[in-house]
Amino acid sequence: MQNSAIELHDSVITAMRTDDDAHVVIDIEAYVHVSDGQPGVDPGTGWSRTVQMTVFEGAVSRSFEGRDLRVYDGTVTVGSRRFENTLPLVDETERVEMTLTFGGEVDALSVTGTRLRVEPVGDAVFVEEFTGRGAKSGGANASECHHRSRRVPLPPESPGPGSLRQKGARGHARG
Repeated sequence: MQNSAIELHDSVITAMRTDDDAHVVIDIEAYVHVSDGQPGVDPGTGWSRTVQMTVFEGAVSRSFEGRDLRVYDGTVTVGSRRFENTLPLVDETERVEMTLTFGGEVDALSVTGTRLRVEPVGDAVFVEEFTGRGAKSGGANASECHHRSRRVPLPPESPGPGSLRQKGARGHARG
């Protein structure tokens, strides 16, 4: 099974709202690392995908309306685990504290709650093969990969990250 994680840096918050159950729902256009090992560290693939983050019983220190916000940096703490700039696609039932920082007028957004769900929505778009961070053969790190990426849309039947299938050079599915 492949592991997936979103890279918070350079993700874009496109919407944020509170639903009828007082859950904070955040829509993010994100770069998603997918790997058999540790996403964003071990070799794998990179995808562009909309991800929905739901913070249950959430409280927001600052909300926004109107325009998209590009994330400069992010820290998420779930229970006793702390994630710096990379967050796995999770459904955790422990207390969550999230701080996202931006440039410009809105400096930071903090959200706290009792549970965190991070799930992909919509179609994924293949961006690149990721050689791994710190590869001995001079491989690229995560920040370098964004600058060398190419966008290749997935076929409509492709499920995208989580249960990926790509076609090889001869059209044979590989997973």
